[in-house]
Amino acid sequence: MINSITKQSKSIVAAALMLCSVSMAANAQGNTEEYLRITGPAAVGGYYQWRTSNVWMYRETPSLFSAAVYLEGDKEFKFLTGTGWSWDCVQYSAAADPFVFTAENQTAALVRRESTDGNDFKFKVAQSGNYLLTANLETMELTAKPLAYQEKLDWFPALYVAGAKGNWNLSQAVPLVVTDENNPQILTGEVELNAGNDFKLASAIVDGFWDQWFGVKSAEDGKYDMKENPQGADDNKWVAENTATYSITVDRVARTIEIKDLTNVGVGSVAAAKTTIFAANGNVVICADSNCRAEIFDAAGRLVKTAPAAAGERTTVAMSAGLYVVRAAGIARLVNIR
Repeated sequence: MINSITKQSKSIVAAALMLCSVSMAANAQGNTEEYLRITGPAAVGGYYQWRTSNVWMYRETPSLFSAAVYLEGDKEFKFLTGTGWSWDCVQYSAAADPFVFTAENQTAALVRRESTDGNDFKFKVAQSGNYLLTANLETMELTAKPLAYQEKLDWFPALYVAGAKGNWNLSQAVPLVVTDENNPQILTGEVELNAGNDFKLASAIVDGFWDQWFGVKSAEDGKYDMKENPQGADDNKWVAENTATYSITVDRVARTIEIKDLTNVGVGSVAAAKTTIFAANGNVVICADSNCRAEIFDAAGRLVKTAPAAAGERTTVAMSAGLYVVRAAGIARLVNIR
């Protein structure tokens, strides 16, 4: 899907590689799934653990799923759909028994299986480490790219801000995802919250799936804990102080969390800070750390608007609903205008 973006915008989208394809429509003839999770001893839990012990991939489109995750070398894995137990769901397996990913061989064919029909061949990686897995259900290909970052990642490739703003409907949770494959430990995103809204971080966005792992507020300031089905005193949530757009950044390895109120940043107060780009009230908002020209690209990679952005000032650009890649002051962000 990345290949369908114009040559000009490819260099822009590279900064948000795992996010930009969120907006690409699935091929009507390709396979689509609501969920895709990794199961097997190469990941976590082995084959016969409950769904809480599987790696839930990030659904970029109905036909494209990704996960930056640690895999054990010479151990098997495959993919399951659905949310139930056992093998009563569609599976995606290898075409060979097993297919072994190496540095020279990073792409494999995917085979779709109904329940136990057909082969049950598995995938393996030759060496233990962090990999960017991308399952393309249109082309029926799986890629396993070794990552430069090799401090062991956890098995939560995306987290989702779930809370009172969405009436605790997990399907409405806002994703925090990798935007730089050189730093796959960092997940980030923006969410609009009302004052007093409480929230926590889900690891899967299946409504009613409350026995999953959640990120909750740690006793140590600036940290979070991952707990399975937290209740009572363990279910320690964050609370929004203001009605605002918030930037949330977590470090999966250090278990740190940074929550910033972007809407209430005052004019002149961002000059020494990093450039921030977010959506608010139907606008793209740019708070640049240097004078620049902001460029806004649509989902197909077309340049649709530009605007001068002065250092230390808030620049707003009205946009129609949709997903956009915005570049300003040397960074790129995916922005969802609703």
